[in-house]
Amino acid sequence: MNNFENAKEILENEYTSPNWNEKSGLCPDELLQECVRIESNPISRQLAKAQVIECILKNAQIEVNPYTLFADNIRHGHISEKKRMSNQAEVEKCELKHVLDKYADFIAACAFDGNSDFGHTCPDWKFLLDNGFSGIAELAGKKLLDPSLKENQKDFYLCVKTVYSAAAVFARRLADEANSKKEQSPQLEKTAKSLYTLSKSAPKTFFEALSLICIYYELQCYLDSAWVRSLGGLDSLLWPYYENDIKTGEMTEDEARKYLKYFMWKMRAHKFGANIPFYLCGADENGNDLTNPLTHIILEEYIALDTHDPKIHIKYHKNIDQKVLKTVAESIRNGRNSFLFMNDEVVENALIKSGAEKKDAHNYEIVGCYEPMAKGELPCTCNGRINIAKAVELTLSDGFDVLSGKQLIEKGKKPLDTFDAFMDAVKEKLRFFADGSMDIITSYEKNYDKIQSAPFLSAATPASFEKGVDVYSSGAKYNNSSINAFGLATAVDSIMAVKTLVYDEKVVTLEQLSQTLANNWQTDSALQLKCKNLDYKYGNNCDEADNMAAELCDYLAECINGKPNGRGGHYRFGTFSIDWRMAFGEGTGATADGRFAKEPLSKNMCASLGADSNGVTALINSVCKVDYTNIPNGTVLDLLLHESAVKGDDGLNALIGIIKVCMNKGLIALQINVLNSKTLRKAQQNPQAYKNLQVRLCGWNVYFVNLSREEQEEFIKQTDHMA
Repeated sequence: MNNFENAKEILENEYTSPNWNEKSGLCPDELLQECVRIESNPISRQLAKAQVIECILKNAQIEVNPYTLFADNIRHGHISEKKRMSNQAEVEKCELKHVLDKYADFIAACAFDGNSDFGHTCPDWKFLLDNGFSGIAELAGKKLLDPSLKENQKDFYLCVKTVYSAAAVFARRLADEANSKKEQSPQLEKTAKSLYTLSKSAPKTFFEALSLICIYYELQCYLDSAWVRSLGGLDSLLWPYYENDIKTGEMTEDEARKYLKYFMWKMRAHKFGANIPFYLCGADENGNDLTNPLTHIILEEYIALDTHDPKIHIKYHKNIDQKVLKTVAESIRNGRNSFLFMNDEVVENALIKSGAEKKDAHNYEIVGCYEPMAKGELPCTCNGRINIAKAVELTLSDGFDVLSGKQLIEKGKKPLDTFDAFMDAVKEKLRFFADGSMDIITSYEKNYDKIQSAPFLSAATPASFEKGVDVYSSGAKYNNSSINAFGLATAVDSIMAVKTLVYDEKVVTLEQLSQTLANNWQTDSALQLKCKNLDYKYGNNCDEADNMAAELCDYLAECINGKPNGRGGHYRFGTFSIDWRMAFGEGTGATADGRFAKEPLSKNMCASLGADSNGVTALINSVCKVDYTNIPNGTVLDLLLHESAVKGDDGLNALIGIIKVCMNKGLIALQINVLNSKTLRKAQQNPQAYKNLQVRLCGWNVYFVNLSREEQEEFIKQTDHMA
């Protein structure tokens, strides 16, 4: 049972098929009854939630899998998540009804939207590791002794003390459960010992630090109902524990490698849905590389696992360890591509522009797929979405949405007789989209106190803890919100088609083109072909098209960045699409770049599928003409290379060179797929034989065989195009 390889398959189902100890506590129905009773008491929402969390941690059924090293599983019944969703539904029905009704047609037409975001957070992991559960409970207890506290602050610190004390009890319960199974699985003796320590104090060893991370992740995600979207810089966080354990003989390097295997496999299997990121490398404030021996050990063990998850962000800077670059590049070349490069210099400058102090910007975290957040920030990176291509579509149709059959925007009173007038109309719609999205989000945020509180995350956010204010009630140092605009290449290529064929060459009138698009190209396939084959396409190092992309990004940044939100912070602009481009594409009519109605929009900062005909260098040059310091919420270039381009030593050096060029030219983030279309076709036809074939999809890694047929075909077409 101590053999990781023997345990892998069982641990992969650790969360999907738990074996609950029914004698260890209350079943979900009984637990729910207790929680309902607590919520009926005449106490604040915050305190009621804290007491519900306490009830769950002390009374819910638990499980310790005999094959694991790290125990954290509790049968919480998703009570906190269901309550948050119920609270939000009630707010939407009452306080938000007016604003949601106001923009309902635009939301339905996939023009823009806005929402709450409780899903993109990163706690201060060092604070958690330094203090542990009992230590934070003790700190909250000391705060409660302050006679100058206001009532809401007293509630806050009482909530923190309640949940963190309960977390210590939970650790003790897990320890007892592990201890009861040690004859069945001797390795659980170490698990139990570490859990007993965590029930009383902060972690002292490498193993205990990993154990605390596992437990805290469970608690914040499922009891706060605020998703942890980064495990932080694991090599720097864990290095002091590793170094001390090696020096004292507490642990050998081989044991550390074993613990890391179990830890990363656990995060891979986690029931939240995986793709939990962490980052490596980075630089100190003097520019010195932070890579240490543990960095290389983590990379080696991760690559040996041959897994698509968790994903790893590499903080790139000019003094980055070259061995790290080579190791990661080799992994990507070999099909293990769950890596993303973040450009430290660009991120830092973007966050400073966004209002962060230099030190906080330098010590940024990376949440979710590729979203930077300053130290101490709650960025809410996915509050709103804007469909750039829809603004172009509605300009061409004079505000009429073909797919819904509704006049979304009043017909323009000024003739679009020049290209400048056309662009003014596009920008006018983009500003309306941005204002509408912010209006919705701000309305949500003004009601956050009625929807959600997060005592675990609040205590692990130093500014929130010091102020005695919940993190979702403006407790963080930077209380920001974010809006992402996407479909950039689709929009740019459409605009260039309009400029060329309507205004410059006068091949077709605006009205004729609009009618052809309304007919989804069925009445003029020759014009569609002309639009598809135009030279002026984003992604080919064509200044006119690329400058248009930069202009749209700068304009949207001006519309969004720095505008006040509903939590005492401001809005941040991003340009990533993840998988939204599929659903929003379904709601977007035919576009002037030759795209049919309902087809996917372009991805992130990429060119449209097949439009980048001048090679990788031209694509990189195009993408790097955008000023990413105006995009503090982040974005990424998804670069796809054919495996023939990176073969041998020369190919590996070329791949490393591409990474360096992208970073040196000011790209904010880069992720790379190295693929072969023949292999992808074989995997499509015989998925069982290729079940471990990975692809990087927008912001996360997946197995190719698990993609939809449409997504598989897109990868195959891209790979054929790059051959």
